Parts: sequence; structure tokens; C-alpha cells
Amino acid sequence: MRHVSREDIVKIGRNAPCHCGSGKKYKKCCLKSDQLAGNQLNPEQPFPSPIIQGLDAKFENYRTLEADLGEAMFFHSDVAFGKEAFRVAWKDFCGDDATQFDPELTLMTIFMPWYLYNWTKKHGDETVVLKSTPAETTVAESFLDKYGEQLPPEEIALLKAANRRPLSFFEIKEVPRGMALRVRDILLEEDIEIDIRTGAHPIDAGDILFGSHMHIDEFVMTLAESTDLVWPNNRAAIVGMRSWIKESTGTAKLTEGLLSGYEIELIDLYLELIEQQTNPPPPKLHNT
Repeated sequence: MRHVSREDIVKIGRNAPCHCGSGKKYKKCCLKSDQLAGNQLNPEQPFPSPIIQGLDAKFENYRTLEADLGEAMFFHSDVAFGKEAFRVAWKDFCGDDATQFDPELTLMTIFMPWYLYNWTKKHGDETVVLKSTPAETTVAESFLDKYGEQLPPEEIALLKAANRRPLSFFEIKEVPRGMALRVRDILLEEDIEIDIRTGAHPIDAGDILFGSHMHIDEFVMTLAESTDLVWPNNRAAIVGMRSWIKESTGTAKLTEGLLSGYEIELIDLYLELIEQQTNPPPPKLHNT
């Protein structure tokens, strides 16, 4: 059965033949399931309310701005940091085992936001990056400094909301069926609802996302987000990392500020866990 969007529901009409081919009227067949599964609407309400429509439009506008700003900042980084900056950041992200950069790699959904909003020259080899840019400055901060007076307020708000957001591991607490993804930040030990505004997701409760999120207006939106999920049986390794950071910092509960100081260690842990899942070690043989 094809996916039915809200626009499709409006177009089909309640008394029209159902799209599933049953021969029944739409209102007597798939209308309610389409509303619930794909759109999280009240089954008695055939169309989204003006409030929901307005929020959806605002959410999608931020997503569009995020993509447009990302492209603009990527080109800005060549000028402000030098053409080698991207390669240096990729090596900082992947470590000594860095593979040749490939835009099709699944790591791009984590690396690109990290490069634009978190990476600074102090992470790696500063000698090949333009010295005119301060070592502690992110690409987003440099972009804001140069173009901030020309940008509309919503773009400035998004850049500030996304800048230096810490990476963490998020355990799925409830499989999303509507507009919110309920997760538990394993490192910060906090429950969060993340706005997603989409339908079905190929995840299960217990799966673990690696990435970051940002708060902007009434939304909590994903920023960096892993395509490859960490399996639930690897949760203990993440809890172990949390204990190690607590011990290293002498704190009973981690904060976002503390996590920002351990970005590379968290990236290394994620890459290690994904490598173990992708290429598990062969079983040990025992003499009998």
C-alpha cells in the first residue's frame, strides 16, 4: 500500500473509492488508519487543525533553513579556514584510521553538523588551516561574525541554537508513530521528546542513536543524527563511558558543558561500537 500524506487525504475525499482497492468508500475503509498511522490526527477530524498546520510549516521552514545554511557555511569554511580544513576535520573525526572522504558514507549525517557547529582548529593540525581564524572558533561562529548583520532573525536564531550542541547517545524509549520521538539521554540521564514531524521510522525501542539536538522556539529538533544505530546490547559500554567521564571530572551528574569537552572520545566510542557490530570478531575456539 502506498504512503498516504495529509495532502492525499484531503484530495481523496471521504466518499471516494478507497485507494487500497477494496471497493469500499474511503471513509468506511482506510481513512482512520491513514489519519492515525501517518498523521496522528483525531479519527473524528479528517484534516489537521490550523495550529498543527502552522507548526508543521514552521518546522519544515527551519529544516529548509538548516539545509540552506549548511551549504552556505560549507563554502564559507573554504574561505575562512582554508580548503584543507575539511580534510583536517575529517581526520579529527575519524582518527588515525580515517578512510577517504565519501559524501555517500552514512557518517555524513553526524560529521557534517559536527564540522559546521562543533569543530575548531584546536581539535587537530592547525598548521594547514588558515591562521587568520581563531583556534576556538566554529564554522558557524565565523559565518555569523561575517554575515550576521545581513541574515534574517530566524537564520540567526537557528545558527545560535545549533552551535556547539554536544554529542550524546539517545536510547529510544518509545517507537515514534507521530510527531515526537521519546528518548533517554544515556550520558546526561535525562528524558527528552524530540520533534520529528514524520511518519514511520525503522527503529525499535531500545535502539540507540548517536548525535545531537537543538532547542529552537517550541521545537526540540535533531541536529546530528546517526544513520547506523547502536544495538541495545552495547548500552553497557556507553554507561561505562559515562562513569569514566564522571570519575575524570569528579562530578556526580554530567552536564552538556562537560560533554562538549569529550567530543572526540564519544565519537571514538561510537565508531568502535559500529565497527564491532559490522565486523564482529570471530568466535574463540576452545579445546574439548
